[in-house]
Order: sequence, then structure tokens, then C-alpha cells
Amino acid sequence: LFIFALSFSISSLAFQSRFTRMVVFGDSLSDVGTYSPAASYKGGGKFTTNPGKIWVELVAESMGLPMQENRHEGFGIPFKLIGGTNYAQGGARIMGPGTLEPTKFSARSVAEQVGIYLADSKTFTDNDLVFIQGGANDIFQIQKSVDKGLAEDKAVEMIQKAAEDLFGLITQLQAAGAQNIAVQNLPLVDKTPRILGQSASKQAFIHRMQVAFNQRLAEKIADTNVLLLDMNSFDQNFTLNYQNLGFTNVTTPACKPDSLFGELALFCSVKTLVTPGADMTYKFADDVHPSTGFSRLVGDYYWALVRVKYSID
Repeated sequence: LFIFALSFSISSLAFQSRFTRMVVFGDSLSDVGTYSPAASYKGGGKFTTNPGKIWVELVAESMGLPMQENRHEGFGIPFKLIGGTNYAQGGARIMGPGTLEPTKFSARSVAEQVGIYLADSKTFTDNDLVFIQGGANDIFQIQKSVDKGLAEDKAVEMIQKAAEDLFGLITQLQAAGAQNIAVQNLPLVDKTPRILGQSASKQAFIHRMQVAFNQRLAEKIADTNVLLLDMNSFDQNFTLNYQNLGFTNVTTPACKPDSLFGELALFCSVKTLVTPGADMTYKFADDVHPSTGFSRLVGDYYWALVRVKYSID
């Protein structure tokens, strides 16, 4: 089921469900403000066309649940525990440390995020809805190793291992009592502006890695009750239909790269858009992160899958 022709945004409505809390682990695609104190001077705070909402905020809003970052850190800002249930951090890999320069993310891995949650809360209840995602930063980091001479077949094995590690975190969450888990697969990483600007051979290899990751993840969760949020298929359908959805650009950023620290959407705002309204008509905020307009469609799609899976009326 792919949600494209919507006469209104279903994420703007509040529905009744048994869920009283959303807990989120992941990278910049799910981060709602870990580095916001460092980006606020530019009107930024999230990895999108700020102040727009990202998918996780829209899903939480649909259920009338709060969605706030767990902590502020990174970029040299003083650590501050906020206490929200969103542990996602921009730059995070699934297991390894983040090494994205010239920015200074804290980039706690998804594994570390899970560890922080379990050390604090210990367990889950049936009223918790858990989201987890990652993998794109692993692809980018592995590609750097390929550029330095790592064999491509070895690189594919590494990204498959990353998918297995993500599934391992899911089993760890289940062991702690999480009964309602949704995991996202990778979008079209090879169709982001960052990768489109590279050679055809590199684009093809990025595609090979994202396919390998998604296939291994699908295999691992096949016999479980985990909900797969199939971002890859959604992304493919969007790419074929984007003009009918009111979008005009799917290949370049909505934010002026030279106006952003590190060319990151974290620092993107209305003042840094390439043209008025680009936040709703461009797919990308920067060279990898989604705009407000695209995030709205993703949020509606994920919410539709959640509603069906958990019989939310």
C-alpha cells in the first residue's frame, strides 16, 4: 500500500490507540533536536528545512503523543539531559562511532542509544511503540574504505553485517519487553544529491550496498512480528510520481549549501532556501536529508502502516 493521493494530511488528526509512549532510536532521519542549541542561531535544529516537522513528529502527533529529544550534546555544547524518548542522533552508525567531518556530532551509535535507554528505563510495556532505523551512515563510512582500497565484496559483507547488527538490537529490545517494534529500511541512498554527483560506478556500488542491506534486514525480520516500514519502495514510487504530487525537484538541495555550516540541513531555515517554497516542492533539504514536504509524505505513509498493523481507529 502506497499513500500518494491524499486530500488531507492524516498526520494532522489525533487517533485513539493503546499506545502511551513512542520510543525512537536512529540517525539524523529520526533526530528531533540533539544538536538544536548549536543550530538555533541559524533558525535550524533538525535535519530538514526547518522549522518543518520530520516523520517521527508527525506520527507522534497523530496519536497525540509527545516527541522530544532525549538530550542535547555535540558541537561543543554543554551536555543537557532533556528526558524525551527520542534517542536518535544525527551522524549515528548502527554500531560504530560517527566520523562525519567537519561537523562535530556526538553521533552515539544506535547500539549506544539502546544501551542508554535500557540503563535508564530497563524495560518496555505493551503500551510502548518503538521505532528503530539506521544504515545510511554505515554505507557512507564503508564507501570511504572502498575509496582507500577495500574490496567491494568485503564492503558488501560489512553492510550486510550492519543489517544483522540492527536486527540484533531489535532482539535486544524484544528481550527487554518491547512487543511493538517498527524498523525502517534504507531509502534510495544512491539517488541523493551527494551520490548523484559522483561517478556512475560509485552510484552503482552504493545501490548494491543499499540493496544488500535491505535484503538482509528483510530476511532477518521475515518470521517476526516486527513492522517493516518499507521506505525503499515508497521512495521508488515517489520518484516516479513526484511531479503529480506537486514537487519540482528531486536532485538538488532546497537549502543553499554555502549558507549552511558544513552544508548541513541542520542549519537550514526559511532564510536559506534557494527559492521561496522550496521546502515544500524540493525533495531534499541538503545533499541527503528530506525536505519538509517530502517528510510530510513519509510521515503519512508510516502512519498509515502503523494504523493498519496496530488497528488504530
